[in-house]
Amino acid sequence: DNDFFNVLNIYFVPDLYKINDQDTILLCGYAYLSGQMKNRIIMQNSCSTNGSTLAHEIGHYFSLFHTHHTQFGSELANGTNCNSSGDLICDTPADPGLSNNNVNQACVYVGTEQDPIGDPYTPNVRNIMSYSRKNCRDYFSSDQLYQIEGYFFEYRYYLKCMYNGGISGQEEELEYEINPNPAEDKLAFSSNKSPLDGFQIMIFDVTG
Repeated sequence: DNDFFNVLNIYFVPDLYKINDQDTILLCGYAYLSGQMKNRIIMQNSCSTNGSTLAHEIGHYFSLFHTHHTQFGSELANGTNCNSSGDLICDTPADPGLSNNNVNQACVYVGTEQDPIGDPYTPNVRNIMSYSRKNCRDYFSSDQLYQIEGYFFEYRYYLKCMYNGGISGQEEELEYEINPNPAEDKLAFSSNKSPLDGFQIMIFDVTG
């Protein structure tokens, strides 16, 4: 276990799989959800630069469900059961399960699915917590942001940086160079600080 304490650890791996019974499922990312207090997200390299999967996993880390979540029952398209079904958030429209099959390249929902009482779905294809096309997802709703904020202060408060000087102040205080970058077996570090100043350096590779 190479996690650092009190920070969100993000691991990037060449391949990421979930083994379910006898099936092996390729995943883009994985986050530990509410109730699992590990500060960890795992990302498959090929999904890390698509513009939305990392944000999607961070949403899970801060307790958000998929917009097509059905563990609490199917949300109706008219929203009347939004507080108790679906993703439990009322300003995210009911979602039948978005994919490249029912969201076109122009980011328009073209599906014909109906909810349990026969009403057509009108999902938000831009919501980051959906399974819409990766390039379409760029939006957290207001209630999702409130949920993230509330969960942060209740359960992830230890992530809050206690330094009051600001990042810019740290950058001005410390000047350094690392060569070569990237490095293999040898690394040179030069800085305007020294151990005599009470200054320490810790260097980690990508595996921690």
